[in-house]
Amino acid sequence: MAKIASMLSPDQTMPLVPDIRPGGANYAAIEGVPMLSLNSRRDRMMPSGQGRYFRYLMPNARVFSDVVEGAGHFLLVDRPSKVAAKIVAWWLGIFGADSLPEIFLGFDGVFNGNVREVKRKFRELYIDKFRSANAAAVDDDWG
Repeated sequence: MAKIASMLSPDQTMPLVPDIRPGGANYAAIEGVPMLSLNSRRDRMMPSGQGRYFRYLMPNARVFSDVVEGAGHFLLVDRPSKVAAKIVAWWLGIFGADSLPEIFLGFDGVFNGNVREVKRKFRELYIDKFRSANAAAVDDDWG
């Protein structure tokens, strides 16, 4: 959506209001799509209650919102491990572990080993580490 939004004018990405903004986006038409909104209480550009606004705009979507503690506006820069943990935990909760993509170990001949065993170990690692968004391993990104 971000790629498409960058090509649109602000009037086209703002919510549809028939009398005021007839060319706005009809977010209410989005049905059943899971969406994750991550915010920070320290963000001075976007309010931390943005998830509630998305729920209001998209009443038929499945909007989940969460706060990344200790981050500012740039969540991925400030707390990358916490953001990753929350995204993977959300993904696992919605789609389950079987929906995780296959792990890419290189093209044929690059990785010399038991590919099936390494993929199994990586999958276990991902699921165990990111099952909880509050995993101790990601409490502090920068030590």
